[in-house]
Amino acid sequence: LLAGAPTEAPAQGGTLLFIGFLEAGTLQEQYAAGAVAFTLRHDSGSGVTEVNGTVEHVISLADFNTKEILYDTAVRKAEQFSQASESLFSAYLAVPAALNMEVLLSADPTQATSDAALLLVRSPLVAEGEKGRVSWLKGGAMQYHDFDCSVIAAPVGTAVVEEAYTDDLSRSSGLSGNVLLTIVVSNFPLVYSKTSLSVKFGDTSANVLRLKAGSSSGTRLTVLVPAGSPGVVDVTVAEKDFPSNAATFQFTYIDDRIPQASSFSPARVYADGGHTVTVIMTDFPDVQAASEVSADATAADKTELSFAVVSVAKSAAGVTTVVFTTTAGAAGKAAVVIYTSAKNALPFSLDLVAVPTGAPLVKQFKPSIGECRAGSPVTVSMRLDSFRELTDTSHLRVTFGGNSTTPRKVSSFMTGTSFEFSAGVEDLDGGVYNVSVWSSTDPSKVVVSTFECKDTTVATLVGAFPAAGFAGSNTSVSVFITDSGYALHNTVFLKQGGVTTAVANAANGGSPMEVLLTLTATAPGVSSMTLAPCEDPSVNADCLNKEVSFDFNFLDPNAVRVTGFFPLSEYVSGRTEIDVKVKNLPTGLVKAQVILNFGASNAT
Repeated sequence: LLAGAPTEAPAQGGTLLFIGFLEAGTLQEQYAAGAVAFTLRHDSGSGVTEVNGTVEHVISLADFNTKEILYDTAVRKAEQFSQASESLFSAYLAVPAALNMEVLLSADPTQATSDAALLLVRSPLVAEGEKGRVSWLKGGAMQYHDFDCSVIAAPVGTAVVEEAYTDDLSRSSGLSGNVLLTIVVSNFPLVYSKTSLSVKFGDTSANVLRLKAGSSSGTRLTVLVPAGSPGVVDVTVAEKDFPSNAATFQFTYIDDRIPQASSFSPARVYADGGHTVTVIMTDFPDVQAASEVSADATAADKTELSFAVVSVAKSAAGVTTVVFTTTAGAAGKAAVVIYTSAKNALPFSLDLVAVPTGAPLVKQFKPSIGECRAGSPVTVSMRLDSFRELTDTSHLRVTFGGNSTTPRKVSSFMTGTSFEFSAGVEDLDGGVYNVSVWSSTDPSKVVVSTFECKDTTVATLVGAFPAAGFAGSNTSVSVFITDSGYALHNTVFLKQGGVTTAVANAANGGSPMEVLLTLTATAPGVSSMTLAPCEDPSVNADCLNKEVSFDFNFLDPNAVRVTGFFPLSEYVSGRTEIDVKVKNLPTGLVKAQVILNFGASNAT
């Protein structure tokens, strides 16, 4: 027996022992026959006791070195290889390394390699023991090979933390954790696998990354610190089967969060100061009063400003609301930082806007003209620029013709103020009225526009359609009139050629009013027409105001006229056939008697 590892085994058993033999060809044969035994022995002075362990596998050194099928079989049975502590894994590797070194020094390395073997056994549950023994039959006699393997009993009392430190040699980290923490404990159960360990930060389990060493003298491991909350937390280190032995020490989570403004309102304030801004902060330190919080800013001209913190409140969800009042500063973007004695928040940009100077500007005023009837007021909409934003829409003042009127739908921002009002005066004769607008907070800045009331006492002809028809035939004509004074289906008096005719039900409604007429004349020519709501407007001033006149052209139905012409366009090369339809040409014409003139040229 040349080498074996480990030299210590816990009393609860289950530890894989890796033992190397030279000149052990019969070991492999006897293992195949099931005749290899392993025991842990204890010499009490009055006698020796032995407890049988388990023989897991035997593999020749040659098969181990080739790492083929037999190697894979052995490794599967020796699953503790992959879970062993780093020091134990090194000890395991040292066993075949020692065999290979001896083989190289032998007279016949090939034969020596073939005879060398590696035995895998598992320790039993045993209270005491100092030696391990491997036995098998060789040449008719039993072979006994002893090696040192001390049984380590479970420790009494609690484990002791000898060392605990991160890479910066502290017992602290930021809230996100994610740093390596090395822990050394003594009076701890003998562990050879990191899966046997339990490490908790409070109630949060930590990932054991490395079990560097495990022995009766101490256990060294490395864990990844989990995320935590600000403050001190108890860390417990235990072997999972012996929780009562757990070691405890304290670890500090440092609040490394940087406060920042998740939102603030308003985002723009005037640069003259005295404006309230509300900021919603995340990750902000706990404070008891507004006096513990400061708000400073760097204005656009690099001037340092100090804002007055009015209040600070923290919700159950941990969101802090800070309210401060601005001081006067240069117009432009100001970098604002809110801070306490413990932490500075990230800066955010507050827009300080220059206060408008001079008279406001009218950017929209419509309509600027309309009928002024008290029963049907005109709604006027306005938009003003260079008008200071209203903190309260009730501050807006509007007068129409010197009389106050109530603005509606008021919307006021730094970019402009818009609203609407009603021009509700009775002025049928027409006139111009001043519209004045200002804020009650600054009555010196007044903007004035004008609204024109139309003269609704005089009718206005919009037009007549069609404007021509054939003499000798009836032509239906629509005449459109504003401020006509007619009601639906009223009678209209039509004067044509000195003759006045009452046209019943002529007023067809609409705006402008449509008057339906049927016009006729016996002879062609232009005829002047007048329409009025009475038979003789000359004796009635109101009726005279509603009189309108228009001309209608009666065409000669017998005159030569074109009724069709196709196509209306062609390529410049000409030679396109054109179909022309003409009415009232004399009969019996020949081609030579017809001319179709294209400007300076005649068609063929």
